[in-house]
Amino acid sequence: METGAYNIVERSPARPLFAARLSIIAFLRLAWRGEMPPAREITVTGLDALLASVPPAEQTQVARMIRETLQDVVNDFAARRQTVQFVVQGKIDRGRFFELRQSDGQYISLSAIFGGRLEQKANDWLVAPLWI
Repeated sequence: METGAYNIVERSPARPLFAARLSIIAFLRLAWRGEMPPAREITVTGLDALLASVPPAEQTQVARMIRETLQDVVNDFAARRQTVQFVVQGKIDRGRFFELRQSDGQYISLSAIFGGRLEQKANDWLVAPLWI
């Protein structure tokens, strides 16, 4: 994993999870309260499930809210060199933008959250800087 960054990885034995784990909801709640995650390296699960559960017409709004939340905590995360591993169930797909292909065939935009600075490290691993 890349330290001091957002790492988006497909769930796989090749990508071990960090000991500290949070659901996306718990992670966002901490951020909204201005609290730091319990460790410098954390695994966050459920990002893709959250976005898939939202009606397509509202996904852009939810993605924007997640992005703005990450932007609100960037100074604290950067000072701490926070490493966040988002583990997703879908397959990372690179078309015009980075997306997640869900098992039901639905696509979820990762670029809507992490912006155009996503970098592909491997077929199953993307990295975005904390400053998105």
